[in-house]
Amino acid sequence: MAEQQFPIGRRIKVPGHFAEPVVLEAVRAIGDGFECRVRLSDGTPDEAVLSRDEAAAVFGQQAQVPTSIKPVDAESVRLLVESARIRLAHTHDRHFAVSLSGIRTLPHQIEAVYLRMLPQPRLRYLLADDPGAGKTIMAGLLIKEMKLREAIDRVLILCPAPLKTDVVPELEMIVRERVQTLWDQGLSGADLVIACVGAGLRAFTRFARVEYANGEEVPAERFLAEVETVVLDTILSRLSIEVGGNGGRSSLAGVDPATRFYTLWRYTYRSAELDAGEAIVFANGTHVELDGLHGLSAGGRALVEKNKGKFRLRDFTERGKDDKLGLPAENGQSAPLIDALHRTLWLMEHRPRELGEFLQEAQPDREQMRLVAQALAGPALKGSELPDVSPSAELSALSKLTANWRSVIEDNVFSPTELQDSKRGQRRMFGKS
Repeated sequence: MAEQQFPIGRRIKVPGHFAEPVVLEAVRAIGDGFECRVRLSDGTPDEAVLSRDEAAAVFGQQAQVPTSIKPVDAESVRLLVESARIRLAHTHDRHFAVSLSGIRTLPHQIEAVYLRMLPQPRLRYLLADDPGAGKTIMAGLLIKEMKLREAIDRVLILCPAPLKTDVVPELEMIVRERVQTLWDQGLSGADLVIACVGAGLRAFTRFARVEYANGEEVPAERFLAEVETVVLDTILSRLSIEVGGNGGRSSLAGVDPATRFYTLWRYTYRSAELDAGEAIVFANGTHVELDGLHGLSAGGRALVEKNKGKFRLRDFTERGKDDKLGLPAENGQSAPLIDALHRTLWLMEHRPRELGEFLQEAQPDREQMRLVAQALAGPALKGSELPDVSPSAELSALSKLTANWRSVIEDNVFSPTELQDSKRGQRRMFGKS
């Protein structure tokens, strides 16, 4: 083939050598073939050696594609040139980071960054100065200069805790105020929880990004669990005040997780069943597990029953008959207080003579158990705001227990001598002989 027959500058197909059309840039005869220099679609140069038969087949059937080459976008060229200029600017402007930042530096800051730190072949420098000397500015200039010189890829910045916005105090303040306001207005149960969770979320959603202490971003579902935990804690504290807790050792805030979960579920949902998703979210807010080997729905003494994707609480009529319920484990660990309360209610209703022996063996915290019983028997749980709602068997038993606490509990725990001493101490307290 004559040299003028080669379509130089045109896009051709070269089967067996390139999978896509290429631009032919030059051809050189070598022996019985031709060396073709081409440019791929991504701009990469390449070569291929074709025999005379291949050349005749290829150049006789040129690719049916437009031969015009689209000019490069002018804005892209400008950005390319500008990026190259910025990348090399530090070689012409010794204080390029200062020029970019637009800040007014002080002489000692220039000296520290450009005369002390940057000239070191291996940068290991501790920057320390008086408060207000501009250490943050100096560190920022150093980082900027290092990035311009492509000396660093990543920078780890450890921020002192006082400089970070902690959303927890604000969340607690918002929730505390909202619970107090809505409680005083008569709102209770799930309506109170939902309203307070919605208000508490504002502590998170006003930020573009919320992080853990390690810098990891907090996912949205974690917001809900965190807010719901604070809401339920606040409601539990208010319940404790309502039933006479003193905020110290005898307080609902100090009960075990299972008892806390049971009390808050009863307050929020009463006897209702919950779908698995809603129940698990609620459990996360109270720091307990529903499923699993040690979940509240596992075993013969399960506190929660799972049935076809729904969860519901089991009351004392379903659990109290178990002779081991409420007793310490073999390793000496105390049983959840709600177990002891359920067993107490069942014995009070069916085997009152065995109640004293159970209390002596179980040794529950009687004052906390009284607070839990009063909270579960409170007007908000009875449904007093709904006249057509009748108390359940558990609420009836709880009312009976709280109304006769001394005769049912104290008289079964103390010996006659201890009871007499207790009464004598009360007489001395009130000035009676």
